Amino acid sequence: RELLRALIRPNSFYNAERTEQMRQDARNSVPPQMVTLEQGETILRGGDVATPEDVEALQQIGLLADRWEIWGFLRALAFSITLLTLAVAAIVRVYPPIAERAQGQAILVLLTVIWIVAAKFMAVSHDWLPYLYPLAAMSMLVSCLIHVRVALIVTVFMGLAVHYMAGYNPMLTFYLIAGGMAGSLVLGRAERLTLFMWAALAVIVANFTALAAYQLPFSGLSNPQILRLLLVAVLNGAL
Repeated sequence: RELLRALIRPNSFYNAERTEQMRQDARNSVPPQMVTLEQGETILRGGDVATPEDVEALQQIGLLADRWEIWGFLRALAFSITLLTLAVAAIVRVYPPIAERAQGQAILVLLTVIWIVAAKFMAVSHDWLPYLYPLAAMSMLVSCLIHVRVALIVTVFMGLAVHYMAGYNPMLTFYLIAGGMAGSLVLGRAERLTLFMWAALAVIVANFTALAAYQLPFSGLSNPQILRLLLVAVLNGAL
């Protein structure tokens, strides 16, 4: 045995550089695997165990952050301060009495907080839920409780807030602002009960025309998707 061990010599040696090169060549030879995510598709449900593929999908659509980002926070803060400052200035400018009416201010603050919280849960990546957001209802409440001028300002600035929260969706923004402005303009101070019916009808018509402005001839949507959007537009007006 000792004699054989002395005669045996290795005829190959480990080459780390060559091994790493072969591993990289093997990785490059694998074609990329493409996965298509449809709008409104469910990636994870409550209680599901997240796989690496699920985590990657959530990261790609921006729903999963690796860590807290200071710049994202600062952007949101700058947007909020700018929007709030301009909204308050515009309201006081077009309707000066609001500055001396504490009750009107309290109503406005309360409605804004409630609708912002609702937007947090409704302005999400979904094919129809954001279009059910009842901005028109808030606009009409402000119109009949405070003044139609204030309602128009609130509608525009709340629409911009939802636009930011929903990930910059211009069709949704136009849809919500058009419906809110139409409802508040028709309702006014709600001097007659029948005006509520006409205001709801105006919201529905504005919703339809806003969707048509972006989606005609609806070739990119399936028939069930078109039907859902139209139904949501009606329900939004009914709210």
